[in-house]
Amino acid sequence: MKSIRFWVPALISLLLVFVISMVSIFSYQSFKSSLDERVLLQLLSIKKLKRVQIEQYLDQQWLLFDSVTSKLIQGVSEAQLLDSMSPTFQKNCLRKTLPDSSRSGIYDITFCNQERATSIIFIKKINNDSILFQLIDFAPIQEILLERTGMGQSGESYLVGDDYRLRSKSRFFPEKSPSSITVKTTGALAALAGKNGYDIIEDYRGIEVYSAYHQLEIPFLNWAILSEIDLDEVSVPLKAMRDRLILIGIITLIIAITASLLLSNLLLKPLLTFRVRLLGMARGNFDEAIITTSQLQEITDIFTALAKLKRSINQAIIFCAEISNMHLDAEYHLAGEYDELGKSLLKMQHKLVAYDRLEKENKIRSKSALIEGQEKERKRLSQELHDGLGPLFTTIKFKLENLKIEERELSNIKKMVDNTIQEIRNMSYNLMPPTLSDFGVGVALQRYIGLSNESTGFNILFQDELLSKNSKLNDQINIGLFRICQELINNSIKHSQGKNIVFTITEFKDRVSLFYQDDGVGIKDLRTNEGFGIRNIGERVEVLNGEIVFTSQEGMQVEIDIPLG
Repeated sequence: MKSIRFWVPALISLLLVFVISMVSIFSYQSFKSSLDERVLLQLLSIKKLKRVQIEQYLDQQWLLFDSVTSKLIQGVSEAQLLDSMSPTFQKNCLRKTLPDSSRSGIYDITFCNQERATSIIFIKKINNDSILFQLIDFAPIQEILLERTGMGQSGESYLVGDDYRLRSKSRFFPEKSPSSITVKTTGALAALAGKNGYDIIEDYRGIEVYSAYHQLEIPFLNWAILSEIDLDEVSVPLKAMRDRLILIGIITLIIAITASLLLSNLLLKPLLTFRVRLLGMARGNFDEAIITTSQLQEITDIFTALAKLKRSINQAIIFCAEISNMHLDAEYHLAGEYDELGKSLLKMQHKLVAYDRLEKENKIRSKSALIEGQEKERKRLSQELHDGLGPLFTTIKFKLENLKIEERELSNIKKMVDNTIQEIRNMSYNLMPPTLSDFGVGVALQRYIGLSNESTGFNILFQDELLSKNSKLNDQINIGLFRICQELINNSIKHSQGKNIVFTITEFKDRVSLFYQDDGVGIKDLRTNEGFGIRNIGERVEVLNGEIVFTSQEGMQVEIDIPLG
């Protein structure tokens, strides 16, 4: 296995070589693209300028020719035209070259010239039998093409005829006749086919050039104009930039290798010290001596030991602390396949969760059974009071009315019996209101509040928001809500030192909510002042799988949510 002294410089160097190469290639390509675009646009401008100048020159010459010939009434016949030509023009060639019916226009008659000099003729038809003509001086056009401003050392603009031969002189072959040089390049073919544009192509010399090409817009004169400059000349700054980038890359690589060697030597000793200490801690020996080495395997050992140590110890400590605080939903992630400590802790957690769930279920069942037993007993006692003592005292009242007792004494005894009957009725209602099972908790609370307002002096306001139809409240929830409200009202009457109580019961689709508030002194510390009544309320909410929140700011507020269904 290679040493860290080898891998650090090697990896850094490889990374830098890759980065520098990518940056250099991108810079080079960007510069080349910009240069190509700039040169081609420049050639387009030059080509357009020369094309416009040539077309303007021919237009001016035609206008001058037209203005002169328009004053002439009689022209010459085709035979007279041929006879008037100098010996340098071939008569048979001219006969074939001249247009049928002698259409007026500008014509290329270069190949009728025995000297192969570029020749242009203007012809204007006078009538069916006669025409007017003029040979045009090509020298001004050649001067326009030889103007090389912005063309560099190898730039050239030239004309190509429809026979793919030069019509203007080549600056590279000045001794040759233009018509002896064939130009079947991509640009010439495209321009003569009516396609205008620019590209990097091979010119008629077989050399790569930047080329801009266009067809002259002159009727009967199918010529193309091309402006070109050698690729090698334009590439001089590009090659210089490439050489500079290579030199910068080599210098940067040398600096990087040197710096990485220094960095690896600087980091090696502390890394090895960390390795020895961490391995010693993993084995439980914190006094192990430091051994220095320079093998790459040690780095792997360091981070492996560090990861195991951190995950195993930190997670175990945190997880155990959470479990000890009965936060049984705490998460623990195994450090690896061989994290036996973590596996044992997770097994312990699963068993504690199962035990806690079972304990809560048993506790709720016990409380539910106890409350259910209490309610049955209350119902029985309420029924006995109502059916037993109630009629008995009523009978006593009737008998007393038939006894011969002083009116004053009889009135006192009757009042005492009436109070006793009312007290028995109140006791019976408190134990189990008959309206609770018949009409629900809303009606039962309205009746209970009416009795409480009369006997306690408290102003109790109850808002019933229960559904009148399709209510999901069963007997268990009705009884539970009634007992909770009963406990809250009794607690406020006994301890709040207030005068007003407001509470609302609202039934939703999935839950029923109770909001209760009094204007008393509240409870300073609910944990230390949790009496039997509050514990009883909490147990009933727990049995109904609900949630309860006590707050005490101005008076006491209680919010309870009980799920339905």
